[in-house]
Amino acid sequence: MQVNSGDVKYHLGTSYTRDYPDGKSMTVEILANPSHLECINPVTMGKVRAEQHYSHDEPKRNGIVPILIHGDAAFSGQGVVYESMQMQGLPRYTVGGTIHVVVNNQIGFTTTPNKGRSATYCSDLAKAINAPIFHVNADSMEDVAFTFKAAAEYRQTFNHDVIIDLIGYRKMGHNELDQPSFTQPFMYKQVAKMKPVARLYEEQLLANGTITPEQLAEMKRFCWDEMEKAYAKSKTLEYKAEDWMTEDWEAIKLIDCYDM
Repeated sequence: MQVNSGDVKYHLGTSYTRDYPDGKSMTVEILANPSHLECINPVTMGKVRAEQHYSHDEPKRNGIVPILIHGDAAFSGQGVVYESMQMQGLPRYTVGGTIHVVVNNQIGFTTTPNKGRSATYCSDLAKAINAPIFHVNADSMEDVAFTFKAAAEYRQTFNHDVIIDLIGYRKMGHNELDQPSFTQPFMYKQVAKMKPVARLYEEQLLANGTITPEQLAEMKRFCWDEMEKAYAKSKTLEYKAEDWMTEDWEAIKLIDCYDM
C-alpha cells in the first residue's frame, strides 16, 4: 500500500512557453512550493540567478525576471520575506529586481490587520530597501492591469524590487476546511454582500459598449470549454521524478563556485 504524505496537490509547479505572431516567445515557469509558507522566495531568486548566469543575461538581467506572490500576513510576518528582499542590491545575490505581488485579503488566516502587524500597510516592510509600492483596488480591473504594467516597466528600467499591494478580500476560507465566519462573523457578513470582480467587470464592459451580451456569452463558453479539457487531461497525467531535474542542474556540481 502506497501512502502519499506530501502537501496539497496544487503546490506543484509547471512550465509553459507561449509563442507570439512576431516570432518571439516567452516562458513562464512556476516552481513547486513544498509549503504553505514563504520558503519558496529564496529558491525562486536562486534559480533565476543561476539561469541569468547560464543564459548570459548579465549584467542587465532583463531577460529572466522573478515574480513572487505573497499573502498579506505572510509578507509582514515571515522573516524569510525580508531576508530575501534585503539581498536585492548585493552583487553576489542580486537578480536585477523582483516583482512582489501581495494578494492582500486583509485577514491572516483568522487575524485582522490591526491584530497582526504594527505597520499601517503590510507592504511597509519594503520601505527598508526604498522599493516603490503600488496600492491598488483588486475590484478595479483596469487599474490592476495598469499597475502591473507600470511595475514591470519600473523593474526593467531600474532593476530594482517593486511591490504591488493588491487589496481585495477572501470570499471563502483559508482552505477547504476553514469557515471564516466562525472567527470573523461581522467581516464575512460584508464579504457575502460583495459582487464578484468578474461580474463587476462584465457589467462595466456591457455598460460602456465595449462588448455585447452575445460576445460575453461566447467568451464564457470558450473559457469553460478550455478548463473542462484541461480537467479531463489531468485525470490521466502521470508525474515522473525526472521531470523535475535537468542536465543543467547536474552539471552545476562540477563547476567551481569561484568561476561564477
